[in-house]
Amino acid sequence: MAWRDLRQFLEHLEARGDLLTISAPVDPLFELGAICRWFLDRGPNHALFFRQVAGHQMPVVANTLATRERLDWALQIGEVPRHRFVLDRWQSTVEPVRISGAPPCQEEVWEGEAADLRRLPIPWHNVEDGGPYISMGILIVRDPDSGVHNLSYARVQVKGPQVGGIQILPEKHARRILERYQAAGQPMPVALAIGVDPVLSLAAAASPPWGVSEYGLAGAWRGEPVEVAEARTVPILVPAWAEIVIEGRIPPEAVEQEGPFGEFTGYYGPAGPRNRLEVQAITLRQNAIFQTLYTGLPICDNHIMQELLRSAKVWDKLRQSLPNITAVYCPPEAGNGFTVWIALKKRHEGEPRQAMLAAWTAFEYVKHVFVVDDDVDIYDARQREWAVATRVQADRDVLIVPRLIGMALDPSAQGQWGAPMRLGVEETPRTLKAGMGIDATRPLGVNYEPVVRVPESWMRHVAARLPELLGQTTPDG
Repeated sequence: MAWRDLRQFLEHLEARGDLLTISAPVDPLFELGAICRWFLDRGPNHALFFRQVAGHQMPVVANTLATRERLDWALQIGEVPRHRFVLDRWQSTVEPVRISGAPPCQEEVWEGEAADLRRLPIPWHNVEDGGPYISMGILIVRDPDSGVHNLSYARVQVKGPQVGGIQILPEKHARRILERYQAAGQPMPVALAIGVDPVLSLAAAASPPWGVSEYGLAGAWRGEPVEVAEARTVPILVPAWAEIVIEGRIPPEAVEQEGPFGEFTGYYGPAGPRNRLEVQAITLRQNAIFQTLYTGLPICDNHIMQELLRSAKVWDKLRQSLPNITAVYCPPEAGNGFTVWIALKKRHEGEPRQAMLAAWTAFEYVKHVFVVDDDVDIYDARQREWAVATRVQADRDVLIVPRLIGMALDPSAQGQWGAPMRLGVEETPRTLKAGMGIDATRPLGVNYEPVVRVPESWMRHVAARLPELLGQTTPDG
């Protein structure tokens, strides 16, 4: 049975001893973010429930999906390999269903002057942030042509009681939909859902193909449809069990100065003119919980989420032409997919480069692609380093491809967004990247010496004797 809402998932974490309740008063200005960072870095890395946030009655939850274990619990994967679970459902959808009657997310309604963002316990996480940010709000928009709903994440800086600066990145489907409204000279109706079930949170970060709604993808992963309801002031279906829904619009021309903001790259995303979000209503559940996402240097919630999603997306791109792929891994330490490791059972010398080229087209983030033999455990950093150290010759095995499509938040692409940057004698737009591929596979037909391994039978023998070896028992028992 799927999680109905965020509350059920939090109850599960609490029962497993993985939800830490902080009852002491906490300031949303820097202190709450610092506590999140402390537990992410120094542990125990539990989900955090802040019961008393200064100036507010509403509690705040954070770090909810910051470990692989919690993400697996969220998906209820069981014994199925985690990437296979995602891949097997990647192309299928289970469409949402509308609930009858008033939805839980509208048990309380703030309209008019009461729809004030400052009434929510929105944290100001990092000292250099431009202000308080809604960082785990799911932006929901509806394509005016097809009627398909798109869900994604977009950071929102609070600029006033009913005004926010919202960043919608160029590669997002929501940006394509916004441009359609702008071309027609119309404001785009939007909703921001805060505090939803964890599978819907994951689906909103997935970026399925154009025309596939994240509601349907979440339904496939849940094994049952997401329950939705009509928003009160905009023609958008919203998650019926969301803790909070902010309804509003984005005018075609109006802008707000937004940023900086501490991003998943570990660097501050720059300030600049962004779209203006105008709030029309805020609806809430009774005793609503505000959910925030602290992000910055890896590893935070979004790095864990994207490790699974983007590894699966690269594998999906590769598996048709290279069925001999055995593993794909986007390490969370490398951000949200800037680096990809691919293991394959090589049959032809050209396959590693074929894998690199396919990976670069899987999504805009991918820059560095490492391809290794299938005897290398790509989830083990020691084995990854060993493969590169012993199987790579730079003049033979390194491939660099310039001027690929990149993404705007890549801090190594300096300069203003949309403006050229100077690299030597070339001028390159910020959204271009260079791809680097490293073939760390052994050349076919070359007589590499055998890898030093202890036979598995002896490893089982040691495991059986381990209590005795550690002095925990005697040969006589």
